[in-house]
Amino acid sequence: MKDAFPDLKINVRDLFGVGDKVTVLVDFEGTHQGAFQQIEATGRQVGFGSIEVYRFQGDRIAEERVAPDIIGLMQ
Repeated sequence: MKDAFPDLKINVRDLFGVGDKVTVLVDFEGTHQGAFQQIEATGRQVGFGSIEVYRFQGDRIAEERVAPDIIGLMQ
């Protein structure tokens, strides 16, 4: 991601947890300056959201599930 969008900004919109799980709603913004998913750089500003769920074991992340809005990004 950092090669394709070197100015990538990440904004945490919401964060909440229950038990050993934490869910984060995140917004990404950046400029498409390198190849991404076999699409050469366009120079366009892009933005997309993601829902990310982390399960902790002790003080470490044991599992990560990420659901980015790739369709929104590709548009």
